[in-house]
Amino acid sequence: MRGTIKIMAKVFVERTEDGYVGTNERGARVSIGSSDQDGVFSPVELLLVALGGCDVLAFTGGIGENGIAIREAICRNLSWAGIELDKNKNQNRGQETEISAVESDTRIWIVPTNEELIVARQTVAVLSAN
Repeated sequence: MRGTIKIMAKVFVERTEDGYVGTNERGARVSIGSSDQDGVFSPVELLLVALGGCDVLAFTGGIGENGIAIREAICRNLSWAGIELDKNKNQNRGQETEISAVESDTRIWIVPTNEELIVARQTVAVLSAN
């Protein structure tokens, strides 16, 4: 399937005196949590450790476009990765717009999609192949 990325990576998380440190397979280490954190990390946090960070975080699809609280929850503990959400910009729904804070190293975007059109095109492609 085009556009599918499979990531198979090992991420090691260890508790230290100051909090938690994640290490990816290449040996890159990053502090990913404070000492008062419960030691449970989101898939986004672990993926950021595995990849060594990201340049752009895009929220798309119905929930990504319209889920103000979900976008805020996902970005809440990601300042260690340079991800800072602007809470005022995050009030946008369904418009292509950048919602990252000025101090964010990572650009955060809302990117609307037309999921129905994508499904229709894939259906036509499958039916046309037979």
